[in-house]
Amino acid sequence: MYKFIFFILLLLLAGCGSPEKQEIGQERKLVFSLDTVLVDPGDEILFLRRNLGDSELSADGRFLYNYNRTDHALEKIDLDELKLVKKIPFEKEGAQGTGPSFTPFFLLGEDSVLVAGSLKHAATFNLEGEKLNEVKIQQLLDELLILEGGNRFLFKSIIPG
Repeated sequence: MYKFIFFILLLLLAGCGSPEKQEIGQERKLVFSLDTVLVDPGDEILFLRRNLGDSELSADGRFLYNYNRTDHALEKIDLDELKLVKKIPFEKEGAQGTGPSFTPFFLLGEDSVLVAGSLKHAATFNLEGEKLNEVKIQQLLDELLILEGGNRFLFKSIIPG
């Protein structure tokens, strides 16, 4: 019997509280915004099959560089004028080649790009598609003991922007 009285008193105390002090049932809003732009590609077709997964924004935020897997080229898109400025072709093989994979790539300032397709095929290129130098990422990782024990990593996690 005492248990029921205690339970009833507890309910009365909870029910007599001021609704202004309690925030139970307060409505919460979650707001999303999405910017959509229409880019003039000129006579080209922009490569959007990977949802801009292989793209980089320039440091000043004016240009978007999108990797076109079909043409093995970078598409330079001016975000102020909303148009394709140019397509920068790269070679896959040979002395000026990027190797079989172009991604991930990293913009290095306004005039060069680091293509880190693998630990063995990493190099810097100018934005005309010419190889500037080889980057020996595997050798650097071995010297710094970053991958001791055979761990895997994502390039974007160790190479700063």
